[in-house]
Amino acid sequence: MKSARLFVACDLPAHVKTRLAAIQKMLQQSGADVKWAEPHNLHLTLKFLGATDREKIPEIKKALDALSRGQKSFVAQLDRLGTFGPLSAPRVIWAGLRDETPLRKIALAIEKGLLPLGFPQEARRFQAHLTLGRIRSSRNRVALADLLANAQETFKEEALRVDNITLFESLLDTAGPVYNDLHRIRLL
Repeated sequence: MKSARLFVACDLPAHVKTRLAAIQKMLQQSGADVKWAEPHNLHLTLKFLGATDREKIPEIKKALDALSRGQKSFVAQLDRLGTFGPLSAPRVIWAGLRDETPLRKIALAIEKGLLPLGFPQEARRFQAHLTLGRIRSSRNRVALADLLANAQETFKEEALRVDNITLFESLLDTAGPVYNDLHRIRLL
């Protein structure tokens, strides 16, 4: 295999994945046509690299090591649920963070650090979020919107320690993507 489908993300603690899986399960009761993210795959994407020549992986690791020096771990607050697209016709369901500033700084450092390796800067502004599911059709969309509105109203904040920057490889499988941890940097 000559290329790998790569992304850089923060892996999540097990308790956060468990909490988000419970929210997904509740939303699944709508019967909506949603491709739900597997709870063990939930993460905070910092940079999607896409199809990348495997020979570049050592350089990527080295760049990530360099830019992570001095980066400190921090506690973020998972504080809301939301959608890309209006609630009446969402495309993506996500969980978001109260203050994105620390993650935005890390994402910007990654953008700048990987630019010399040929990875272009993202055109869109970074928005920290955890994708819970992608809507595939309008089936039971109203029921989903009702459950999501209720979940948003009752959402309780959750502290989340961001303590890693991880290079993942995404392997596409008929059962869904499998994420392999290629390089994990622990933040102090």
